[in-house]
Amino acid sequence: MTSITLPRLAYELLRQVRTYEKPLNYAEGYKVTSKFLRDCFDYSVNGKENIPCGKYVVCSNHTSFLDMLVLGEAFYPDKLKFLAKPAFFEYELICRKAMRKMHLAAVFGESAAKCGKIVTEYILEWGAERIDPKNVTKSDLKKYINLAKENILMIFPEGHRTKTGEMQPLQPGAMLIAQKSKNPIIPVAIEGTFQFWKDFWYKERKITVNIGEPMHPADYKKTEDALNELERRIKKLSIGNHSTF
Repeated sequence: MTSITLPRLAYELLRQVRTYEKPLNYAEGYKVTSKFLRDCFDYSVNGKENIPCGKYVVCSNHTSFLDMLVLGEAFYPDKLKFLAKPAFFEYELICRKAMRKMHLAAVFGESAAKCGKIVTEYILEWGAERIDPKNVTKSDLKKYINLAKENILMIFPEGHRTKTGEMQPLQPGAMLIAQKSKNPIIPVAIEGTFQFWKDFWYKERKITVNIGEPMHPADYKKTEDALNELERRIKKLSIGNHSTF
């Protein structure tokens, strides 16, 4: 099992920042993400045989900002299109504020801000779409349904990252988008990304992605029934794989 300290992780990230010139394309981004996950963590993906050919909708639990990168790596070479909250497009500002709050702005402020800029540019380059779960209009919903029909779409049906580590109630809008696409729905459980920084000096990091068998929208007459089944499947995929950090 891989063990990594916070200084080593910070060094690896800042080394990438120093050599950054422009957003990587999806294949290049995969190589960087895969190397990072496999070098720095005990990382594994189970159930890739469940991934169908063609278009589908990925529905996963959500505990960390790392989840998008983890899913992008897990499903490669398929290219996922993400729905991301507005804050995800403002990471440069978020990183600046974080450095000031920790009184590290003088040392890491500019590097952290550049990291934030890279995150935003990467997700735009890789096809992230902005969504505000609290203000989805009918035209927005139609746009997201079309995205799901035409792309391999990744949705976090909880609507936000959990603050407790436990799975939160799934939002019906996410299932509606998935059902209207008429594409298979792939349940996924990510384990090990919650409280990513906690006790970072001492604990070894294990990240596991469990990919379940496809659900088919036509099998469910009611959105509520499909939502309940999706929640059941994601929770089942998590059983026996809980992390202690």
